[in-house]
Amino acid sequence: MPVPQRFALSLDLVDLDHQEPDRNRRESKYYWDELFRLVPAAGFRAVEIPCQPKWDFGGRSGVPFTPYAIETKYGTADAFRKALAAGGIERVAGVVFSPAMFAGAPGDAYFGAFQHFGGMAVRFAASLGAEVLTISPTPPIGLLEHHRGDASAWEADFLAKTADVVGALAAQAAAAGVKVALKDEYWSLLRGERIDAFAERLGAAVSLDVDTAHAAIAGLDPAARIRALGARIGAVHLTDTSFADTASHWRAVRPELPAGRATQVFRDLGQGGVDLAAACRALDGVGYAGPVVVSCRQTRDVFRAMLRSRAHIDGVLAKA
Repeated sequence: MPVPQRFALSLDLVDLDHQEPDRNRRESKYYWDELFRLVPAAGFRAVEIPCQPKWDFGGRSGVPFTPYAIETKYGTADAFRKALAAGGIERVAGVVFSPAMFAGAPGDAYFGAFQHFGGMAVRFAASLGAEVLTISPTPPIGLLEHHRGDASAWEADFLAKTADVVGALAAQAAAAGVKVALKDEYWSLLRGERIDAFAERLGAAVSLDVDTAHAAIAGLDPAARIRALGARIGAVHLTDTSFADTASHWRAVRPELPAGRATQVFRDLGQGGVDLAAACRALDGVGYAGPVVVSCRQTRDVFRAMLRSRAHIDGVLAKA
């Protein structure tokens, strides 16, 4: 079972798009400086940082999710890492990047944006000393179909061009000393086990990320998925959910916010129904030695989510 020190906390628990009120506060440097002091107090010594290019496009620079924002507020990536260390965060375990914000770009402009800002994510990860860059290979299929029409008309060409972009990013990352893992999301064009053949096309340059909640929603047993992938696993996200996709919400334009469902897709660690202890035992069984990232997307209370996660790790996962 992963030792507690290997658990990293993803900063995606701060929802900058939907949590209200006080968005201005969360987009200010002082909010993050306090958060970085409290993350170690909750028992986490490593973090995962989303790379979100939108914070270069008029967003406030207090959100440390791009090189520009960090250089604006801290001067350099090294100064930022020293600031984290001063508060007790010893390392940035990973960076995560999604091209979803470019889904509406016409034609091949999407792939140009994916390549350009994916390259920024590679440099971002390298500058922070991150071990792995986790990439979502496609936006949600429903969002893509909203802009491009029925997937049957363009899917093959789209995935071929995606493979070219991801392959180039993986080569760039390898030269910078960063591993690339592809995230298997239940709303992806490559949902479930479809991502396996796609990754095989790219060879050893890429590994796979196992996200326990995404796997469960897609109808897979997360522990069995871990055992099946074995050495192909390059990153792990421990996520929880009680969501059952009984109406094919995975095909929606906004699958993370199901229409007509008063529910959260993701839950704080230990608050859903995913057998995370079994997943951790499976990780131990396949000899996985990389970072294990705790992700509490959609949490309604950032600070309670950190404490809930630590309590679940100490009370359940440490004994798995």
